[in-house]
Amino acid sequence: YQSPDGFALTLPSTQWEYAPAQGDSRPAFVCRRPHMQAIVQSVSRQQTEADFKQFAAEARDKMGELTHDRSAAKFLEGVNTAGNSYSYCAGVERAADGKTVFVAHSVVWCPSRKMVVSVLFEGIPRMLSNAGKAAETSAFNAAAEKICMSVE
Repeated sequence: YQSPDGFALTLPSTQWEYAPAQGDSRPAFVCRRPHMQAIVQSVSRQQTEADFKQFAAEARDKMGELTHDRSAAKFLEGVNTAGNSYSYCAGVERAADGKTVFVAHSVVWCPSRKMVVSVLFEGIPRMLSNAGKAAETSAFNAAAEKICMSVE
């Protein structure tokens, strides 16, 4: 996906559709099987590395508060293939209705554009068997990492 805001991100397959919410101009995407969705939460311009680190720290803290099992939460930092620094968090959150949701969030700093892009991902579990749940979780992890870490 190439944004008119000057960044791009990679979607995992052709099953992903551009699907912004009505009345919301932020880029959003959906995959129907398994049910996953991603949205570009924010694009901040004229940002420095210090700004990126602040955004990343806030995102890590928030994810730590929300995850159902903090010990199972995944926190990664690095540089993607485009040379942009990222901070990535993923875990399982308990929704208001008591059901669990796979959630991932990334903050990516594009130094050449002085831009910080924040992406939120959700996977809605539907499988009942342990084998099905494992396959679904694997698909969520792979798709979340592909989308969230790909910002260029």
